[in-house]
Amino acid sequence: MIGYFASLLLNRIGGRGNNWLLTLVTLGGVGPGVSPKTALSVGLKVDVDAVPAPVAAALKAGNVDLDDPASTMVLLKANAVVGGTGRFDGSGTLTSMGVQCAFCHSTVDDAFAPGIGHRLVGATQRS
Repeated sequence: MIGYFASLLLNRIGGRGNNWLLTLVTLGGVGPGVSPKTALSVGLKVDVDAVPAPVAAALKAGNVDLDDPASTMVLLKANAVVGGTGRFDGSGTLTSMGVQCAFCHSTVDDAFAPGIGHRLVGATQRS
Protein backbone atom coordinates (compact mmCIF):
# COMPACT_ATOMS: atom_id res chain seq x y z
CA MET A 1 0.00 0.00 0.00
CA ILE A 2 1.28 3.42 -0.84
CA GLY A 3 1.89 5.72 2.09
CA TYR A 4 3.36 8.75 0.38
CA PHE A 5 2.54 10.51 -2.85
CA ALA A 6 5.35 12.63 -4.28
CA SER A 7 4.13 15.39 -6.55
CA LEU A 8 6.17 17.81 -8.60
CA LEU A 9 4.77 21.31 -8.83
CA LEU A 10 6.18 23.45 -11.63
CA ASN A 11 6.61 27.17 -11.02
CA ARG A 12 8.12 29.58 -13.53
CA ILE A 13 10.40 32.17 -11.97
CA GLY A 14 10.85 35.38 -13.95
CA GLY A 15 11.65 33.69 -17.26
CA ARG A 16 14.97 32.33 -15.87
CA GLY A 17 13.89 28.73 -16.01
CA ASN A 18 11.90 26.37 -13.90
CA ASN A 19 11.91 25.70 -10.20
CA TRP A 20 10.65 22.22 -9.27
CA LEU A 21 9.21 21.88 -5.81
CA LEU A 22 8.89 18.37 -4.43
CA THR A 23 6.00 18.06 -2.04
CA LEU A 24 5.42 14.88 -0.06
CA VAL A 25 1.88 14.30 1.01
CA THR A 26 0.61 11.39 3.10
CA LEU A 27 -2.29 9.75 1.27
CA GLY A 28 -3.89 7.01 3.32
CA GLY A 29 -2.09 3.86 4.39
CA VAL A 30 0.25 5.71 6.73
CA GLY A 31 -1.10 8.49 8.91
CA PRO A 32 -4.52 10.07 8.61
CA GLY A 33 -4.34 10.95 4.89
CA VAL A 34 -4.83 14.28 3.14
CA SER A 35 -8.02 16.28 3.09
CA PRO A 36 -9.32 17.92 -0.09
CA LYS A 37 -8.70 21.30 1.56
CA THR A 38 -5.01 20.45 2.07
CA ALA A 39 -4.65 18.93 -1.41
CA LEU A 40 -6.13 22.07 -2.98
CA SER A 41 -3.86 24.29 -0.89
CA VAL A 42 -0.73 22.63 -2.36
CA GLY A 43 -1.97 23.06 -5.92
CA LEU A 44 -3.92 19.94 -6.79
CA LYS A 45 -7.02 20.58 -8.92
CA VAL A 46 -10.43 18.89 -9.07
CA ASP A 47 -12.36 18.42 -12.32
CA VAL A 48 -15.94 19.20 -11.32
CA ASP A 49 -17.26 17.37 -14.40
CA ALA A 50 -15.76 14.10 -13.11
CA VAL A 51 -17.27 14.43 -9.63
CA PRO A 52 -20.23 12.03 -9.24
CA ALA A 53 -23.59 13.85 -9.33
CA PRO A 54 -24.54 13.03 -5.71
CA VAL A 55 -21.16 14.28 -4.48
CA ALA A 56 -21.44 17.46 -6.59
CA ALA A 57 -24.91 18.11 -5.16
CA ALA A 58 -23.61 17.59 -1.62
CA LEU A 59 -20.70 19.98 -2.34
CA LYS A 60 -23.12 22.64 -3.59
CA ALA A 61 -25.23 22.20 -0.46
CA GLY A 62 -22.14 22.46 1.77
CA ASN A 63 -22.61 18.90 3.02
CA VAL A 64 -19.14 17.53 2.21
CA ASP A 65 -16.43 17.76 4.84
CA LEU A 66 -13.43 19.13 2.93
CA ASP A 67 -11.27 18.49 6.00
CA ASP A 68 -11.92 14.72 5.86
CA PRO A 69 -9.32 12.58 4.02
CA ALA A 70 -12.12 10.14 3.12
CA SER A 71 -13.48 12.85 0.80
CA THR A 72 -10.14 12.82 -1.04
CA MET A 73 -10.52 9.09 -1.63
CA VAL A 74 -13.99 9.67 -3.15
CA LEU A 75 -12.44 12.17 -5.59
CA LEU A 76 -9.58 9.81 -6.47
CA LYS A 77 -11.99 6.92 -7.06
CA ALA A 78 -14.02 9.17 -9.38
CA ASN A 79 -10.84 10.14 -11.31
CA ALA A 80 -11.64 13.78 -10.48
CA VAL A 81 -8.12 14.79 -9.34
CA VAL A 82 -6.53 16.43 -12.37
CA GLY A 83 -3.35 14.55 -13.28
CA GLY A 84 -3.61 12.12 -10.37
CA THR A 85 -4.82 8.54 -10.52
CA GLY A 86 -5.43 6.25 -7.60
CA ARG A 87 -5.52 2.48 -7.94
CA PHE A 88 -7.71 0.65 -5.47
CA ASP A 89 -7.99 -3.02 -4.53
CA GLY A 90 -11.26 -4.94 -4.32
CA SER A 91 -11.95 -3.65 -0.82
CA GLY A 92 -11.52 -0.01 -1.87
CA THR A 93 -8.09 0.47 -0.30
CA LEU A 94 -5.68 2.75 -2.16
CA THR A 95 -2.77 0.59 -3.36
CA SER A 96 -0.84 2.98 -5.61
CA MET A 97 -0.82 6.49 -7.05
CA GLY A 98 0.11 7.74 -10.49
CA VAL A 99 0.82 11.18 -11.90
CA GLN A 100 0.09 12.04 -15.53
CA CYS A 101 1.10 14.93 -17.80
CA ALA A 102 -2.17 16.68 -16.93
CA PHE A 103 -0.78 17.34 -13.46
CA CYS A 104 1.30 20.18 -14.95
CA HIS A 105 -0.38 20.69 -18.31
CA SER A 106 -4.01 21.05 -17.28
CA THR A 107 -5.78 23.20 -14.77
CA VAL A 108 -9.38 24.14 -13.98
CA ASP A 109 -11.34 27.35 -14.45
CA ASP A 110 -12.27 27.65 -10.74
CA ALA A 111 -15.96 27.84 -11.77
CA PHE A 112 -17.09 25.96 -8.66
CA ALA A 113 -14.52 27.12 -6.10
CA PRO A 114 -10.78 27.86 -6.07
CA GLY A 115 -9.08 24.75 -7.47
CA ILE A 116 -12.40 23.12 -8.41
CA GLY A 117 -13.86 23.68 -11.86
CA HIS A 118 -14.01 22.57 -15.47
CA ARG A 119 -10.76 21.12 -16.82
CA LEU A 120 -8.72 23.34 -19.13
CA VAL A 121 -6.58 20.89 -21.08
CA GLY A 122 -3.18 22.11 -22.20
CA ALA A 123 -3.21 25.14 -19.90
CA THR A 124 -0.06 24.97 -17.80
CA GLN A 125 -0.52 25.73 -14.11
CA ARG A 126 1.33 28.92 -13.28
CA SER A 127 1.53 30.84 -10.06
